[in-house]
Amino acid sequence: MSNHITIYEFDAIIAKTPDIRITPKKGVHQVPLAAYQWLEKQCLLTIDNKKINPWLKFCQVGGRPALKVTNYVGVVQTPDGTTIEILPKVGKAFSCQENTDTYLKVNQDESRKILLKMLVCLQSFKHIVIEPASLLAAKMPLLEVFITDFLNSVEHIAKRGLRSQYNSNQDNLFALKGKLLIAEHIRQNLFRADRFFTEHDVFSVNRPENRLIHAALIKVLHLSKSQKNIQLIRKLNSFFE
Repeated sequence: MSNHITIYEFDAIIAKTPDIRITPKKGVHQVPLAAYQWLEKQCLLTIDNKKINPWLKFCQVGGRPALKVTNYVGVVQTPDGTTIEILPKVGKAFSCQENTDTYLKVNQDESRKILLKMLVCLQSFKHIVIEPASLLAAKMPLLEVFITDFLNSVEHIAKRGLRSQYNSNQDNLFALKGKLLIAEHIRQNLFRADRFFTEHDVFSVNRPENRLIHAALIKVLHLSKSQKNIQLIRKLNSFFE
């Protein structure tokens, strides 16, 4: 079963274990043990590889091993299905003013809006829509925002029509089409005068770009929790199939 955890920059992450009870603390979040062990490996990789900027560092919380997120915002998904949404630390200042879950949720939304506004300042994210009327206006998890944006792009491609190309195809046909492959024709049709083994071009949408998009649609179908997104994914999947 997948878990979704929302944290802030410089918050700490600890492993959730059934044998140890942890008193909830601000800025400290528990993740499943499998997720924590995977994050530990990522931390070690950044330490060993000088070319990668470290986004996790080892620390301690109440005498227990922990990991602290450093200078990183975005979404991380661990192999066990845990999704960790990391929001800018600017939102943490608001959430500390009150302890209620409602107030915290409001400020997570505000922090997410700030992050989206920062993203659209980057060239590769300028197409993201963040108007208040849009579903991307920070009322959904960040991963869902990216999925929605991806689906909008795929829907635009589908409406314009998929790109096609000529693919070479070999087949044993009832009519001569393209180039007759003499050796294979004799081998397969020595006693079948009604067949022709040919090599011919077929105009098809079966090309690498379309297969890649189709594979991505199948992937996000398992990631999305939005009913509207799931419906659109299924519609687009049937189109690409």
